[in-house]
Amino acid sequence: MVEPVEGQDALRHRAEQLQLGAQQEILAIDCPPYFDSPTDNPIEFHLLARGVECRVLHDAPGLESSDRREFVLRCVDAGEQARSLPSVRMKMLVADRRCAMVPLSFEATESTAALWIRPSPLLTALVTCFDLLRERATRWPPTGRATNWTTRNGSCSPS
Repeated sequence: MVEPVEGQDALRHRAEQLQLGAQQEILAIDCPPYFDSPTDNPIEFHLLARGVECRVLHDAPGLESSDRREFVLRCVDAGEQARSLPSVRMKMLVADRRCAMVPLSFEATESTAALWIRPSPLLTALVTCFDLLRERATRWPPTGRATNWTTRNGSCSPS
């Protein structure tokens, strides 16, 4: 039901495997520190093009970086259902509500170990946590489609 995953290469491989195996939806909670790059996730664009729904909860302070904000706007343009919360101090990746990955530490500056979680009461609890947080989160960008937004002086504003 729960398997430890250790090392950067193993984490990267499992995260890719989890995402690419999704048939219907990805649920994600994301906050700094970002795994590889805060502005690059080609797998998400591939999933969205395949019709996989990507529901992502973002840490609002993480969206203050213009590079990160522009990346998330591109994801929203591609179909990501983005929401933000004032403070998200956890990370989670769930595929089709059947399998999940969570880091062993939310405090580390770099993830070096995670738990691979298969169908179990723990997975059900994580999905329930995601659903409850999503209900409390604010749609992002706050108004209109991302294509209606422009960046001026490092801030995102309606055009």
